[in-house]
Amino acid sequence: MARKILFATAAALCVLAGQAYADGSVTQTWEQVTAQDAGGGWQDTDKYVLTFSWVGDATTGAVPDTQSAVNINGYVVLVTTDPGSPAPTDNYDITLVDVSGCDIMGGALSDRDSTASEQAVPQIQSGVYGGRYVAGRLTLKISGQSAAGARGTVRVYIER
Repeated sequence: MARKILFATAAALCVLAGQAYADGSVTQTWEQVTAQDAGGGWQDTDKYVLTFSWVGDATTGAVPDTQSAVNINGYVVLVTTDPGSPAPTDNYDITLVDVSGCDIMGGALSDRDSTASEQAVPQIQSGVYGGRYVAGRLTLKISGQSAAGARGTVRVYIER
């Protein structure tokens, strides 16, 4: 009887460990970027980069929605995307959603390439691009990505 319980417990732990490993994940970093003029005079310290590094689920490729750990409270001026290896599904989509539920990029991160790094400026309205003010946190959402274990990086450049 004790062997059956021990075996059942070990089997359950293996299943749970496999499920934890299989889930997609997102990590993030927040870094201040310091720029200096060519002569070394002034320093511009109001620039930041929020980096989301994601890994798709080992079975479905799904990536969990992830809220930024920091309040942005500034202008998002540029976003870059870098596919990793294994490559994500071609033409997958990314949205960066503010606290109001609005995609701050206005769809500019749709149809990401599976092999090339790309960049986009926020689309304020149809045909109008520029810095987009964000008060609060952003949530990264990735859809249309089904490549098992795929990886990628999203960098959000911010001016405060």
